[in-house]
Amino acid sequence: MRTLFILAIICFFSFNIYSQDTICKRNGQILFVKVLEVSSTEITYTRSDMIDGPVFRESKTKIKSISYSNGSKETFTSSKPEDDYTNKADYVNSTSSLVKTNIGKPRLTITVNILPLFFNERSLFIDYCYKERHSVGINVGKYFSNTFLNEFFKNSKWVAYSGLTTGLNYKYSFSKKQKYYVGAELIYKYLSYSGYTFIDSKKGNSDINYVRSETANVYGLDIMYGSHLAGIENGCDVDFYCGIGYRYRDRNYNTLSCSGGGFNGPSSNGYGNPNYVTPPKVIYFPLGTFHTTEQYPTIVLGLKIGVNVFFNKTKH
Repeated sequence: MRTLFILAIICFFSFNIYSQDTICKRNGQILFVKVLEVSSTEITYTRSDMIDGPVFRESKTKIKSISYSNGSKETFTSSKPEDDYTNKADYVNSTSSLVKTNIGKPRLTITVNILPLFFNERSLFIDYCYKERHSVGINVGKYFSNTFLNEFFKNSKWVAYSGLTTGLNYKYSFSKKQKYYVGAELIYKYLSYSGYTFIDSKKGNSDINYVRSETANVYGLDIMYGSHLAGIENGCDVDFYCGIGYRYRDRNYNTLSCSGGGFNGPSSNGYGNPNYVTPPKVIYFPLGTFHTTEQYPTIVLGLKIGVNVFFNKTKH
């Protein structure tokens, strides 16, 4: 009699286990249930530990599959990727991480500085981010003589140079996203102009015309703060930066000729004689070759636009 009772209990529990359905949700949650109905939009079920109720309803978009007690399995698809997550925040975090899979990867950035293009400098920047927050880079460029600028500076003793420019920089980003950074750059420039005519105009005097040529070696250090406006995880890069710099200029110039300097008004040298005129072609600047050095601060400002190329990390 006892043996029959035990067998009955075993059969009862075996039946309950066998008749149990299993729901697998898209977020990974497993439910042991008794499925009551599967409609076009939802699934109705009771929990296996509360077989008599209450009745639960679940949207089919949140259900990945149902394994029935008879051994069959039903799989469902969803057109909404957010249904794979228990709440919207999880979905947003997940998609954000999917979009930003390039963060942390080694990155090669090739850009041009837009602002100097309006003057006479063309430069190409190549930066390599070798370790999350750290990057190094070089730039090479050329100065072109600019007729408009030369005409604009004609009476101010300034000139638009021709020449070459190079730089070596290092940047440190404040976070892994590399939105903001600080950096330093060493700069070298070789500049020159040849046979340029300056006009020195003074009130009451005729113009002094002098022709000069010059070569200059410029050494500099820039400290800058910048931001990747487009986000470094994207294929395109927009980099704005500003800062301060220091320049040391070593100049060698030749004054090739100089003429002018006539005075057309009253002069103390003429003892008040209104008709006194100084001799023409008075040379105010000595001819010959001269050497001078200059040191001065400068403001750094740039807007670089280019592309990012990402590389997979090397596994050791």
